Amino acid sequence: MKPTFKIIADSVDITDLISKRLVSLNITDETGLVSDKAEILLDNRDSILEIPATGVNLEISIGYEGKELSLMGSYIVDTVELMSPPLKMRVTAKATNTKIKNLNSKIRSPKSKSWNKNSLIGIIEFIAKDHEFEAVIDEEFDQIFIKHIDQTDESDISFLSRLARDYDAFIKFIDDKLIFIKKGTGTSISGVELPEAEIFESEITNWSLNISERGKFGRVRVKWHDLSDGKEKTVSHGSEEPTYAARYVFATQDRANEIAKAKLAEFQRGIKKLSISAAGNPTLSAESKITIPDVKYLQGQAWIIDNVTHNISDSGYTTQITALLKL
Repeated sequence: MKPTFKIIADSVDITDLISKRLVSLNITDETGLVSDKAEILLDNRDSILEIPATGVNLEISIGYEGKELSLMGSYIVDTVELMSPPLKMRVTAKATNTKIKNLNSKIRSPKSKSWNKNSLIGIIEFIAKDHEFEAVIDEEFDQIFIKHIDQTDESDISFLSRLARDYDAFIKFIDDKLIFIKKGTGTSISGVELPEAEIFESEITNWSLNISERGKFGRVRVKWHDLSDGKEKTVSHGSEEPTYAARYVFATQDRANEIAKAKLAEFQRGIKKLSISAAGNPTLSAESKITIPDVKYLQGQAWIIDNVTHNISDSGYTTQITALLKL
């Protein structure tokens, strides 16, 4: 199959112009606030190409000839680089949607605020509303109680990023929505289970698997806030030292128990990180699920993509994947 692509620049189809000069097209998709991006490297040895203006919107689709192309997203031209010899032009564009072409200065401005007796969801919803975003929050974070947390000379976007790190979540701004979702669940922004893709050994150029230390903690303690008497209480699971103490407090004992059990199971498993270079697959994106059914050390396990890069060049179409074992 021959790889192909389509690029629309501010509603104008420039595919033919690009395809005659394409050296490589890279599209990177990953979890978190790191901007997804597209990078286009063009042969310009005849100096015919004009330098594109920053701010131009690129709508990019990729796939194979004879099949429906997959829309990868919209990207705003951010930087243009010229290099020689031979003369080439590199156009880099960051993923964007509607009003978030540039997150405004208000959300990036430092501020100081003390948050007292709030739910995690309540804090995120407050910040989202303040910046005119709709909050879309994973139900995994329901019933998390925050007795006190300080935001000191810290922007809202930095504070949200800190909350995401603390609660093992990823955060993105998409379609005027502030998205706050648990990492490694294999679900879309709408909460729907993402389709699972099979990758066979015959499609893989190379792979590597890294397995981290298992059993680092033998006991997990989790706090919960008893609304009946206003006191913090603790549940624990596991019987061996050392003990891991969760950094946050839940609103009910049942929820604290669930989290303690899940965290203990995670420590007992260890962490497996998989890197793959394979034949191009435009359906793969961050948080997609993959299985490798015919490789002994990888089969029988569901992996969640942490980041993926699609590359089209004279050498063909390849996909580079970094994935974690589904928790």
